[in-house]
Amino acid sequence: MERHKYYNFGVPRPIGYEQLAVGNTPVGLDPPLGATHILLSVQLEPIRWRADADPTSTMGISMLVGDLLDWTPSDLDYQEVLKRIKFIKDVSAGAGDAELQIQYFA
Repeated sequence: MERHKYYNFGVPRPIGYEQLAVGNTPVGLDPPLGATHILLSVQLEPIRWRADADPTSTMGISMLVGDLLDWTPSDLDYQEVLKRIKFIKDVSAGAGDAELQIQYFA
């Protein structure tokens, strides 16, 4: 039986996954130890985010359903911002929560 090998050509290595509900209260990520990069997809409802302070439903970087936040360039390290970033549901959203699908990389 042939074993698969992992070769790293400067591309971050996947190390975890999180599904996060985002409602009317700011929430942060729960990155696994060593996470330095993410690929994040917005599902169900639009959101806003900030890394310098808590976002509000009308203030922060807006992301629509289907948008991607791609922090995977291997020459950058997002570890500190992953600890600070917060998300909230946008004012234009419906009654249900938004959902984030997040792949973590190292």
